[in-house]
Amino acid sequence: MAKYKIQPVNIKTGSVAPYYVEDFENEHEIEKFAKTLSPLFAFVNWEPSISKLSSNPKSKRYGKN
Repeated sequence: MAKYKIQPVNIKTGSVAPYYVEDFENEHEIEKFAKTLSPLFAFVNWEPSISKLSSNPKSKRYGKN
């Protein structure tokens, strides 16, 4: 299982909304599932930005080296 960060992004303005972190076994299901997380995806200009999170517990994402 891998963790993915899914963040709503406005493709017109570049604005971002708070993100979600979800676990997935099948990478092919992420895109479909991502569109169900935020009500912003009901609007034309909002798309999900999906990125795989590092499994390293000392990830720079948390400010540790």
